[in-house]
Amino acid sequence: MKHLSLFSGLGGAEQALIQAGKKAQTIAHSDICGRANRMYEQIWGRNFQLGDILKPDPQVWAMINKTEIDLLTGGFPCQPFSQLGSEKGFDDERFKPAIAMYELVRQMRPKYLLFENVAAILNKKHREGLELYLELYKSLGYRVSLHCGNPIYLGYIQSRSRVYFALSREDVDLWTLPTIFHLKYMLKNKQQFLVDESAEIGKNCIRIHPKRVKLVWGETCKKHFQCITARHADAHCSRVTWIRQGDEFRSYTLKEYCQLFGWDRVPKLKIHQNHRKGVSRSAMAWTFGNSWHVGHASKLLETLPC
Repeated sequence: MKHLSLFSGLGGAEQALIQAGKKAQTIAHSDICGRANRMYEQIWGRNFQLGDILKPDPQVWAMINKTEIDLLTGGFPCQPFSQLGSEKGFDDERFKPAIAMYELVRQMRPKYLLFENVAAILNKKHREGLELYLELYKSLGYRVSLHCGNPIYLGYIQSRSRVYFALSREDVDLWTLPTIFHLKYMLKNKQQFLVDESAEIGKNCIRIHPKRVKLVWGETCKKHFQCITARHADAHCSRVTWIRQGDEFRSYTLKEYCQLFGWDRVPKLKIHQNHRKGVSRSAMAWTFGNSWHVGHASKLLETLPC
């Protein structure tokens, strides 16, 4: 299966494909965030990088634009719709990359598409814009299936409501996403959070001052998953998860982030405060915070017809 990864981050879709048992070759990926790209390269190796989807690298584009793509994945920017973001919806400048993704699909015509975003995109205020956006794909002959759910209902430890859109080209088998209630009975064992005993402040996690610890609406997991922000709640991408260690608060370690986002493995990362020498602890927190929940996505990808 040939896979094109857009808005790739650290490669959540790539890991979800592996956990779904799909043998996929990612022919190229795209992200404008340097921190995410450095983390991606450490996990997946150097791949063909499209760069900014608004201005894709011409050499990489020339190489892939005639390739038959089986699956395109993309979690386009959520800030226009998030209740911790601008909520400007489809009028937000940050929605432009999603339009660029449509233009890429129009030219490449992948067999299947899987988009991810916050559940708030389904709110009444965004409904008309969403219908117009999906109509663009329907005009190309794509059929749409929608899944809205939260991995906590599947037995995972994180509460993270998300919506997925599966689009099937008109000449291939229809991909129908299961409901969250159907998936609920597919997960055999409830996930248990294990505190990383190797956590060491200053080495693989950072200390967080108690004054900065603030519960942000929408995502909790008992005492283990809370959100803090250095500024204010609408600084959505500045969130860092915290955990209590004794009388102090600290960020998660890589092992704990992997649990939180449903990874079934811990990738090898060189963590270093100097980004030229590795991935910083703050970059790791930011990149995971903007990632797919791999466990949730993998359950949907298991149903992919190819």
